[in-house]
Amino acid sequence: MADSGQESVLPRNGPWARLASESTLSRLRVLEPSETPEWASLGVNPSQSKLKHGPLTVAALGVDPPDRSVHFHASLLSANEHGLVSEAGPVAQSDLDKLWPLTGKLNTKLLMLVRGEGADHGLVWESGSLDLGTTSALQAIGKDFHQILPDGEGDSALRRLIDDSVNIFNDLELNQRRVDKGMAPINLIWPWGQGHRERVPNLALHRGSVSYVLSRSLRLRGLSRLVGYRNLPRSPLENGLRIDWGRVRIECEQDRTLVLELDGFKQCRDADRPDVAERLFQSFLRSIIEPALEAGPETPVSLRIVSPGEKEPGLGLRFDSRTRLSSSIPFDERALDEPRVPVNTLWDFIESGFGYS
Repeated sequence: MADSGQESVLPRNGPWARLASESTLSRLRVLEPSETPEWASLGVNPSQSKLKHGPLTVAALGVDPPDRSVHFHASLLSANEHGLVSEAGPVAQSDLDKLWPLTGKLNTKLLMLVRGEGADHGLVWESGSLDLGTTSALQAIGKDFHQILPDGEGDSALRRLIDDSVNIFNDLELNQRRVDKGMAPINLIWPWGQGHRERVPNLALHRGSVSYVLSRSLRLRGLSRLVGYRNLPRSPLENGLRIDWGRVRIECEQDRTLVLELDGFKQCRDADRPDVAERLFQSFLRSIIEPALEAGPETPVSLRIVSPGEKEPGLGLRFDSRTRLSSSIPFDERALDEPRVPVNTLWDFIESGFGYS
């Protein structure tokens, strides 16, 4: 969205305008920084429970290690001959299939790597310690990894895993091919984001129904699994921009609550690609909004659409095909300055959409 006061980039007629005219809008307060902002996407105040990155990753990968083991996010990165760290770039499935069997050499009785997706994986350290410091993958970029190794109780085991990963992966044929193509080698496993798996409420039990989550985010998928929700294969979302809308429609039409997170719009904004964003938006209209507007009494539809603001308030829309309203407030930037629009928190607004039947 643009700032209020600017002309909206959203259409002022057609299905989007009709949706707004039959719905209730809310202004959404800016989400305060928190350890686990993903709670808000499940309709829960993020301040109630804090989970580290590692435990969310390991949960998303379907692993349930022994209690009090330490969980890490394990990133596949690249290190040059001087130890300078960079992103490995895209990790093809074929490359991962060749590389991952070699990680068995890095596992010990207490350390176990867990295969994930692309450059994102997990690490479980049984009987491990949290009394140590690690550097996130993002913060490691551009630094000599020898200077930022894990430091603290039990750090020798993690340092050995890191050093051994470089020794094992560095001269692989797949990495030589990558270098020949001008790509960075995949030769460094970097653990970070450590934490224990904390107890969280079982939302499926609390709300009386299991919801389904379709997202590309490992963090959200990990949290969803911990609260008793079910994750759908993320393949229909592909890279966030090329979406199999047919498969998404099938999931949306099931008689259940579905949390659908589309991060493609943010990708377009960050890359300054309004043309791609427009195509994505039109696909969203045709595949989700138009069928919802045409829903009859025999197939009722309830929608909660949110566009949270990162620095400014966002907007939320509540649509129910069984109780269509008549509103003159548009679902775009103009609503941010409309005094008739109530103010709500993101999690309270989303929570009202769970348990619909």
